[in-house]
This record gives sequence, structure tokens and C-alpha cells, in this order.
Amino acid sequence: MHKNQRGQTSVEYILMIAAIVGIMFSVFGIFKQRFVGDGNCPNPQASFMCRLNAIWEADDPGAFKRYSI
Repeated sequence: MHKNQRGQTSVEYILMIAAIVGIMFSVFGIFKQRFVGDGNCPNPQASFMCRLNAIWEADDPGAFKRYSI
């Protein structure tokens, strides 16, 4: 293996890691937007956390279901 090939391999690994990091940032951004939201819950359907918050703050005890095992 020549020195040039070793340098090319290093550059390829660095570019591959950069691409993976970019993909991870975009996936985590989508995850945060859909599941956490911006913290403001105008309606219970805004995000997954808003749905959980709406169930938790429900005054109706029927909102919770109990299943016996």
C-alpha cells in the first residue's frame, strides 16, 4: 500500500463520519420537533409530550384506563 492510498483512506473515513454526523443531527431535529415540540401546547395533538401532558392533567378519572393482568 502506498502512502497516497493511506491518506485517501483517512480522508474517506473523515468524510464518512461527517456524513453520519450530519444525518444524525437531521434525524434528532425531526425527533425533537415531533415528540417534544417547542414546549408550547396550543392543543393536545401538537406533539407527543403535549398528549402525555393532556392525559396527566385530565380531571376526568376515566381518562386513565386500568387493565388487570
